[in-house]
Amino acid sequence: MTRDPSEAASQGQYASANGLRIYFEEHGTGHPLLLLHGGFGTHRDWDSQLPALAAHFRVIAPDFRGHGRTDNPTGPISYEMMAQDNFALIEALGIQKPVIVGMSDGSYVALQMSVMAPELATAYAFLGGWLWSATEESRRGMLRIQHEVMGIDGPLRAELADEDTRQMEQNRPQIVAYLQANHGRDAWKTYLKNMWPAWTRPTEHGPDELQRITPSTLVVVGDGDSFVPLKNAVDLYEHLPNAEMAVIPGMDPNYAKSERGDLLSQILMHFLLRQVETPTICLTIP
Repeated sequence: MTRDPSEAASQGQYASANGLRIYFEEHGTGHPLLLLHGGFGTHRDWDSQLPALAAHFRVIAPDFRGHGRTDNPTGPISYEMMAQDNFALIEALGIQKPVIVGMSDGSYVALQMSVMAPELATAYAFLGGWLWSATEESRRGMLRIQHEVMGIDGPLRAELADEDTRQMEQNRPQIVAYLQANHGRDAWKTYLKNMWPAWTRPTEHGPDELQRITPSTLVVVGDGDSFVPLKNAVDLYEHLPNAEMAVIPGMDPNYAKSERGDLLSQILMHFLLRQVETPTICLTIP
């Protein structure tokens, strides 16, 4: 049974941070690992990954501002705002040097955090993220999402209108049902309208900014992801000074929920454990 975000939380808790009541769930013990979910989703995007990750880490999975059970008193949402919310959550929980992993929208928030405070984290992983170095290309990508995923016809709008959500209800009832389950039966429309500015006017980051991100980073892209061009993911990887990259064959934009989610878990664990394990010191005794 799908949980309704309006229900009283049966798991997890709330933290007061940056003027919000941020809902998050915590699993496991060990080095802190902050998981940032994707667009349209909530912390539950990571459900299939939790068993593997929580066996080694203290996993903290929040809902972004205006997503799921986290409130949004301000209206339009930006990636910068969501980055600041997560800085405040880290401070409120007293977390030191977390590993930060973001998927899709979460990867853009993680990238924003790494630009704003690169030394905050032990390491970063960007799943389905890429360097937004060309506004026109990112607009083309959003136009593709508008048409193919959301079922909305016409040019890319500056704002999402009621007519657009009516088209979605008619053309993409399964997507609408998914949004209703995640964000509320009526609140899904407000959620989309508030996120629209972030999706259509993304922040660009140049090579100089990315060169300042000195912690270890992992860039993951699926070769079946029609919304993250492989060449752009490679561009991001090449501009990060201490980066590794994985291209997962057959992986679609759902990433953690993909049929290749098991392979994603293996790649993540291989990277993450190397960032936090204490190296074994071998002594030669004469």
